[in-house]
Amino acid sequence: MGALGIVGNTLSWFLINSVGRQPTFLWGTCGLLLLLLLVGILDVALSKGHGNVWGQSVCIAIFNCVYFFSVGPIACALCAEISSSRLRSRAVGLGIVVQNLFGVLLLTVIPYMLKYEPRCSLF
Repeated sequence: MGALGIVGNTLSWFLINSVGRQPTFLWGTCGLLLLLLLVGILDVALSKGHGNVWGQSVCIAIFNCVYFFSVGPIACALCAEISSSRLRSRAVGLGIVVQNLFGVLLLTVIPYMLKYEPRCSLF
């Protein structure tokens, strides 16, 4: 996952320069939304075996790469551009703290999301 993040972040330098920050952020967010919807659909879909768990794992790995390819590197730049000059340092600091807190939360929750628990069949 770390290697995917490094590769995605490195590729984002070229994408941001050629496409721009706002389109990259918008399309990255749309891609992340679709990946999370797919993870949720795979969680409730019935299957025999571990196919859904593998599908969710692949979606989370792709999510990591797309995040570091689009939304991750742009978040701090957009936070600095949106706020006024008087509040810029506080807004950037608050944004970084919130991003890191949610990063710790995700790193804690994702292993529990991918834990395989057999479901009872109603049929």
